[in-house]
Order: sequence, then structure tokens, then C-alpha cells
Amino acid sequence: MQTNFEIVKVAGDLHFPEGPAYDGKGNLFVSNCNSDYVTKVDAAGEISVPFRANLNEGEPLTFKKTNGMAFYKDGSLFACDFGRNVIIRISMDGAQEIYAENYEGVPFRGPN
Repeated sequence: MQTNFEIVKVAGDLHFPEGPAYDGKGNLFVSNCNSDYVTKVDAAGEISVPFRANLNEGEPLTFKKTNGMAFYKDGSLFACDFGRNVIIRISMDGAQEIYAENYEGVPFRGPN
């Protein structure tokens, strides 16, 4: 059985994209494993960078290198951070917090 379908490119110039997460509002978020930001592609195909890691010295460090991501029912985005070995919770206003660093006391090693 052969299926006909069309492949459509929705974004480019990403840095090792992974962990696509759909927010249920027409937006697709993609991690950039080899960089310090998350890309958003909206329903119209517009690309933006709503979340960027804070790597400035003297300011709180947020995520470092994300991969797997998923949205929670309250609209926040959970992102695995293999650069810090934690799971980060990102609110839509950009606030970020470490959600988990271990499971039953055993530290994560490359969560995805």
C-alpha cells in the first residue's frame, strides 16, 4: 500500500532540533540541542525565539542544552536539560525553574 503525502518544511537554521512540543494553540516549540534557545513556529509559519538560556555571569543560570519537551495542562513547558542534567519548567512569561534534578535520590544523567 502506497500513501501519498506532502513533506512541508516549517523551519530552518535550527541547531540540532529535537523535542517538538505542540501547545494545543497552533504553536510548535522545538529545542535546539546544540544551542541555548527554544524556537517557536506559529500556525502562520512565523518563527520566533520565546525562550533563551541566561548564560550571563552573575545572573541566575537557566537551561543550558534542551532536548525532549512537553507541555503541561497549565500551559507551562517542561524541558529536559542534558547540559545541566535537570528538568526545567518554563512558564509562558519566560520564568524558569528547576523542576527535578533526580529520581528517588539518583541524579539524572542526560535526561531526554
